[in-house]
Amino acid sequence: MQAPQVRDLLDYYDTKYVLLICQQLDPASFSQTLAPSLEGFESVLIHDASRPLVAPEQFERVFSSFAENTDAVRPATAFTETLKILGPDSEIKGTLDRNSVKRISTPELIRTSAISISGEDTGWFLPLKEGAHTEYVEGSALGLRVNAKADRDLMELFLD
Repeated sequence: MQAPQVRDLLDYYDTKYVLLICQQLDPASFSQTLAPSLEGFESVLIHDASRPLVAPEQFERVFSSFAENTDAVRPATAFTETLKILGPDSEIKGTLDRNSVKRISTPELIRTSAISISGEDTGWFLPLKEGAHTEYVEGSALGLRVNAKADRDLMELFLD
């Protein structure tokens, strides 16, 4: 969805918002664009709109894990697929141990003091300062990402 479409949708529902435009998939651009809006806030909650069926319990787990000594929290679930390591000619070099990877979801709750405004990508929506204390909570199976119309159609079956 492009910015004008987002504005039209939010205006249609008479929603109060601040629309920030940044380079998608670039945490540094996101943090630099968001930084002026963060003043006076202790934390920021980011939810990926492509995960429309995240259960309220997942939000509750994130909030309850956001302790005084925690800088960032997000959900993670076990990775159940088999992951193959490929060489330059697409030959299989090995199998990645699925216990060494997790499927990351949202929401991410991040303390504003832990955000590195011009920092390197740390794998979070916003770059985190070195030494930031992160936590992971159990993710929900319904927190799957919708990447295509077929994914959306499948997810709609859960709504019936």
